[in-house]
Amino acid sequence: MRILFCGLSGIPNKASASINRYLAIGQALGESNEIIFINRFPLFKNADIQFSENNSFQIIDATNVKFRPSSFLKRNILKLTSFIFEIESIRKINKEKQIDWLNIYTQFFGIFLIYYVCSKIFRFKTVLHYVELRSTLKNRSFLFQINDLLFDRFAILLCDKIIPISTTLNNYVHILKPKAHTLIIPPICDFRYFASISPEISDKKYFVFCSSIYYEEVILFVIQSFLKLKYTKDVALHLVINGKIENQIINKLIDENVEKIYLFSNLKYENLIAKYKGSLAELVPLRNTIQDCARFPQKICEFLASNRPIITTSYGEINNYFTDQINAIIAKDYEIDCYSKKIEWVLTHQDELERITINSYITGCRHFDIQSYSSKINSFLLNK
Repeated sequence: MRILFCGLSGIPNKASASINRYLAIGQALGESNEIIFINRFPLFKNADIQFSENNSFQIIDATNVKFRPSSFLKRNILKLTSFIFEIESIRKINKEKQIDWLNIYTQFFGIFLIYYVCSKIFRFKTVLHYVELRSTLKNRSFLFQINDLLFDRFAILLCDKIIPISTTLNNYVHILKPKAHTLIIPPICDFRYFASISPEISDKKYFVFCSSIYYEEVILFVIQSFLKLKYTKDVALHLVINGKIENQIINKLIDENVEKIYLFSNLKYENLIAKYKGSLAELVPLRNTIQDCARFPQKICEFLASNRPIITTSYGEINNYFTDQINAIIAKDYEIDCYSKKIEWVLTHQDELERITINSYITGCRHFDIQSYSSKINSFLLNK
């Protein structure tokens, strides 16, 4: 099959969870199909990123410009006209050889409609990658609220097949479209690639928490949970945050605890993996909200592939894959005291941590490795 991936720009960098997921699914399909990714417009400056070699798929820059122009005017003209370039790229690809499937990964209903119209003009089928119940997101502008409602209500109805990331999203899809063709794919990554990277060496044991600045509430929760530990003299918290922290409470807590809380950003993907692999455990608390129950953080598969256990909470998809003190450390509630006790448990039960780590890695290989999904996704697309 000839399979096209659209909606995200910045391929093949590994700077975001969405791109990591998209690449992983493309890689899983690449063993027996022709895979093409389209970057609608250039996202990075030349100095921002090092592109990695990959022979399992083709990458096309729709505008024929690989790096973001330094000129504000050129950059915005290119962005505004990028849809024309992308549609023309799709036309050329389809004319050269018929496209079988177009994958759509976007949060914008308007962009989804462009791909939908293209699918009708050029006569290929569409797969929607559904990773978040957007209409439940808070603090969105009025226009974004309209966009989110339209996306959650109509994108599902218009596409041919859907790949939801969680059971919650899958159930939502089938309420709106009972006969929908879906395949749940949790966060996946290439475990073989992770195995090739050596762990970071540190003179002090540490926990890792990785997040976007968008989740300020969770960042604060993690810091406060860590600071409640009774024994923090020989252990540190490594915060890997994408974006500038503006919250003064968070900044104050970090400044007051510089000897045990370390802040990192803009790490190369290889260095991030090395940090994961060198940690004691990874912190990934999920809130008891519709948003967190519907989503499934991409970093969970990366933590498992790093051969380190996760400390999480008992919400959403977690209970479908993990059991407390068997293949993860799970707090019953999203509550500071409860979560802090689980972090403390790791420090006081390190003799049991190896067993949990082995089990978590086995779980990862079974459910979160791209090798487990190659034939499943292929069959999903082939079957009517």
